[in-house]
Amino acid sequence: FPVTILPENLTLQLKNVLGQTVIEPIYLKNCSGTFTHTISTSKLPNGIYLLDIMGEEGRRTEKVIIEH
Repeated sequence: FPVTILPENLTLQLKNVLGQTVIEPIYLKNCSGTFTHTISTSKLPNGIYLLDIMGEEGRRTEKVIIEH
């Protein structure tokens, strides 16, 4: 899904519904506007996950449903 933000550095982290990290933090520098970043989920089982998007302006959590 697209995310629109001000220019900043971001950290993305995917967790399962128990709060356990399933994909280690991904650090992105100088993101701005609307951007796309692909995260491979092929090794994860189907289910509901939480994507934490953390930046200098705050934190946002999005629900992600993985179905293979």
